[in-house]
Amino acid sequence: MIHTYYSNAFEVLWEILRTNLEWDAKERREAGGLEPLFAEDRILIPSRAVAARLTQLLAESEGICAGVKFISSNEFFESLKWYPAANSLSGRVLDWVVWRWLANDGFVGRFPRLERFLKGKSGAERYKLALRVSQLLTKYASYRLDWLLRWTDESAVSPAVFPEAALSIAMREEEAALARHPDFPWQKALWQEIVKEAQRASESDSGEGGWRRALQFQHIERVLSHSPEGENLHVFLPFTVPPLMLPFLKEIGRRGTVRLYLMQPANGFWFDAAAEAGTPALEYLRRNAANSRATLDRLWRFTADVPPPAEAMPDARGEVAEGPVGKPVSFLRNRLQDLRADEEGETDSFYLRFANDEAPVLLARAQDSLLCADEGDLFERLMPDASDRSVRLVEAPTPVREAESLVDYLTELFAEDPTLRPSDVLVTTPDVATFAPVLEGVLTALPPERRLPFRMVGKPLSMENSAAPALLQLLDLLSGLTTLSAFETWLELPVVGESLGLTFGDLSILREWVNDAGFREGLSEAQLSAQSEKLSASFGGAYGEAERRGALDGTLSRALERLSAGFLFDESPALDWAGTLPVRRSRAHYERVSDRPDLLETLLSLYKRLEDARLNWNEVNEGAPGARAWTAFTETLVNDFFAGADVKAAREELLGVVAHLRIDMEEGVGSDTPVDYQTFRAALGASFGDPVTGALPRDAVTVADMSAFRGLPYRVVACLGLSETSSFPGLSNFEEFDLMGLATVGPKGEIQSLRRPGDRDSRADNRNVFTDLFRSARSNFYVSWSIGTDPAQPALPSVVVEELERFLLTLLPEGTPSDALRVRLPLTSVAEENFRPEGLRFWTNRDPELFEAVKAARATDRRAKAAPFDDGAALTPPEDGVVRWEEFLRFWTSPGKWLSGRTGVFEKDFETSEETGVTPAESRLEEVMRKRLLRGLFEEGADVARATRLLAENPVNGDPGVRGWWFAEEIAEADELSQKWREITAGWTPAKIPLTVSFPGRHVRRLTGEIRSFSGPDGSSSQLVLADSNRAEKEALLTHVFLSAAGAGTALGVLKKDKDDGVVFVRYRPMESDEAAEVLRQCVRLFDESFDHPVIWPDSFEDGVFWRGLDIKKARELRKRVEEEIKTLLQLLAEVTESPSDEASELSEETKTAAKPKKGGAGKKTAKKKEPECTPEEKREKSLTSLAENVEALVARNY
Repeated sequence: MIHTYYSNAFEVLWEILRTNLEWDAKERREAGGLEPLFAEDRILIPSRAVAARLTQLLAESEGICAGVKFISSNEFFESLKWYPAANSLSGRVLDWVVWRWLANDGFVGRFPRLERFLKGKSGAERYKLALRVSQLLTKYASYRLDWLLRWTDESAVSPAVFPEAALSIAMREEEAALARHPDFPWQKALWQEIVKEAQRASESDSGEGGWRRALQFQHIERVLSHSPEGENLHVFLPFTVPPLMLPFLKEIGRRGTVRLYLMQPANGFWFDAAAEAGTPALEYLRRNAANSRATLDRLWRFTADVPPPAEAMPDARGEVAEGPVGKPVSFLRNRLQDLRADEEGETDSFYLRFANDEAPVLLARAQDSLLCADEGDLFERLMPDASDRSVRLVEAPTPVREAESLVDYLTELFAEDPTLRPSDVLVTTPDVATFAPVLEGVLTALPPERRLPFRMVGKPLSMENSAAPALLQLLDLLSGLTTLSAFETWLELPVVGESLGLTFGDLSILREWVNDAGFREGLSEAQLSAQSEKLSASFGGAYGEAERRGALDGTLSRALERLSAGFLFDESPALDWAGTLPVRRSRAHYERVSDRPDLLETLLSLYKRLEDARLNWNEVNEGAPGARAWTAFTETLVNDFFAGADVKAAREELLGVVAHLRIDMEEGVGSDTPVDYQTFRAALGASFGDPVTGALPRDAVTVADMSAFRGLPYRVVACLGLSETSSFPGLSNFEEFDLMGLATVGPKGEIQSLRRPGDRDSRADNRNVFTDLFRSARSNFYVSWSIGTDPAQPALPSVVVEELERFLLTLLPEGTPSDALRVRLPLTSVAEENFRPEGLRFWTNRDPELFEAVKAARATDRRAKAAPFDDGAALTPPEDGVVRWEEFLRFWTSPGKWLSGRTGVFEKDFETSEETGVTPAESRLEEVMRKRLLRGLFEEGADVARATRLLAENPVNGDPGVRGWWFAEEIAEADELSQKWREITAGWTPAKIPLTVSFPGRHVRRLTGEIRSFSGPDGSSSQLVLADSNRAEKEALLTHVFLSAAGAGTALGVLKKDKDDGVVFVRYRPMESDEAAEVLRQCVRLFDESFDHPVIWPDSFEDGVFWRGLDIKKARELRKRVEEEIKTLLQLLAEVTESPSDEASELSEETKTAAKPKKGGAGKKTAKKKEPECTPEEKREKSLTSLAENVEALVARNY
């Protein structure tokens, strides 16, 4: 017997199911014996979500969920040994079977159309086609089983056995259209080859199971006979029952009892011809519940005891399908859609109305109107009421604002209703993979006390498990040419960092190390050699020794050699080791390689593991690998690179996916059938793209795809991302080679579709899904979409939203504005409108901190200056008030970097790029570093040839053919400076002077340091400096002040390259100690104040996250004045000579008295200033006063 139950509410169907289960259990108990103790009721369910909800309800009702077994459609067919319909149960077996035939050139060559399409296609491209074809064959098994049966045994439908007249009219038209379709021959032949293989395997293998043994379609009667006598089967498939299931339900119903539980949107016969022109509710259902209509129509025809009226069961052309009533339908000559149960079934309908007549709300009234769709104007129209919060249609400027508004909306609902739980809320979106990061970002950014618990359901494994993309990227690193950007991207994945035990700061340092050490592409020379074609193309074809050497300089192995040399020879400024230029630190961090031997060791170990894995990959790839070899290699990779305890769960999940892939491949193509790497990589990627299914989330907001929780009742249902560009509901497109999209020419020459009743239509399905979501909301229904940031041209919502809106407006008085149900959000989350209800938007932003910030902004008309970034966090002062001179110089020359080191807050990392370019990048920082390098080289005694060679070996410096001559001018300049430096320092001995100066500061009370100086032949001491940059000159001048303040009485000599006058040598007499102490006190005051709140002291390169919200431009002007005043004071002590060839021993004597600067020197620039004539003492006094005033302005921020 087949008993069908209809209802418009999931809760009602559930209660019917629970009652039937109780009656079944009671009958078994009354029958006596031990069997009732172990019997199980089988419940066929559409998804794990429905199973989880039914389990929860049974446990709440009975105290325990026992004696029931939930089975999916696949498991149902598997239990009957009907594997073709249960293909997805065994993973991707059919994908591999189809791929093997599409990779068979002999088979493909039989069909010119297929051969042309696959010509030149790789194994991976053929695998992607196999995925589409296997999905198509699975769809045929559900909706065109008669086709597959006839293709399997053509003799069974030959004219000698079955004359053409024995086929129905619709099937004869289909046969004619199939014969004309260009893709019919190869699909039919492909299916026949698959079945022949199955038959041969069955004859030679007496074992159990297997897809090959099951594909004997001519024995379908034997399959049907597997159903036991007296079985009770509950089919809880509220929305759709596949046609393929009908013959099995018929046979089970003949031997036992089948109970069908179906969702019926309306309580009348709403899907008849009257729906073409009826009430607004009927019109809405006709357009947006076609899938439900087809399912109900098919089951009505299946269980009816008399032929249904023609208008109730039309096919795609409006004709009534033929077939004798009361007789078995031949699977070879009739369509599954025409199958009849051959016995009278029982039908019961139970409907639930939701509206409260005393206080009706729009949501409940709309659901009741759909229920009574064929009863005309049964209800009075509702008056618009802002207090009715049941339905909201929300326009947002951006997806982020959609997510932010939803959070505010839910927060408001939870605050107003203590009985509302997070598990009562369902959030859906058409594309979880795209919208999930946006929603996660908004939800996780909330403070803990406002954070909503949520669970994403249905995300791809590649998003759910970060080890999945890490594994795919690792395979790409090993199989191709490892580039800097690919290596950095892989290294920055959280699961990789966790496996290596690296922090975010460690990753930043490693990234900059390998970039500054010259890594651009290639793990090693061997990997580059394997990519010779790519390298030849990169250098225009001919790949000579010079180009080869230049390319090898950019490998990771060479970069590690430079870093290792930097670690071993840390003390030497420029020593090259075996032709390798040491790299001791990165350009963006202070950490030297020698400071972090642990990081260097980690990097060296990682390289070795990568290179070993690459060699293993080559070995596997060259050995005609099959499923066993590829999966074993992949499992080894997973265990080696994701071995940490922190990633154990991710690792085990990956190993499970790889194990399933091996089973599918072995079942589909065998263990040792050769499979090229790209095909295996595509299959592994497809496995990682499968959605992750999980149990129904408890105590959390559920976020899922639109159809994942279809029909399950929730108090609050929200649909996000439903704009016209969301591809929802999409288009009713068929694959080009999908034979279910057949069409024929009508009697008047028109094109007529040959689709059958109940055929799946993705657009109609999605419309139905949205309608079911609306009907499943019990208290609130919320829809939002992005309209863009231009209010003059807002984007439209999806058509499903527009049609729902039109239907809802029919429930309101005539003349209601078309946008009466819409809410438009402010552009940003900090707009004042977000903090007060407006119109239909009853929810507000409940963030108190943000509210106070907006309130303060409003008080100043949003013109107040933002607070500095870190004013609220005082720095840790120096212990005992003692500061090293080196740290003070770092503050003075690079305050931003000094603050970074003190606070641990780093600005944007130095950008890396594998695109070195033909010529070196023009960068002031690069130039300074090269000057420092060259200076160190020439100090060690290097000549021009050696300096040129070392710069040419660094791949950071451009194309190999350019490096040898590009820096010739810089090298010559550095050589000239070095030679003159040696002349100046000849006879002078380097020495260090220990100094200490005390101050009355709050935090800094003493400056100490050892200053580098030189001792002359006569015992005098002077500070000699080769200033190869402005920064070096500034440090030298300030150090001279420090020496003078300490009473050292040491002169200063600076050798530098002036852009106008060439190489000059500037001599400075010692400053008076009192005057120097005052200058130094003002400078140290800026430093001392910075421990209370950072003083704005930006140099030209640091615009500063640390001084955000303050006037950096004005602060920079004040800094410039401070430095100019110090320079003015020192200019009074300066003497410039155009040539430093004077005897160095005369330095101390010549600097005891001031001399008039010569033409062309620094004194010339001073003389150019249009200033009133005044004495040196007046200039000194004026500069000291100006210095103090500018320092005070900087400290007090008086500007």
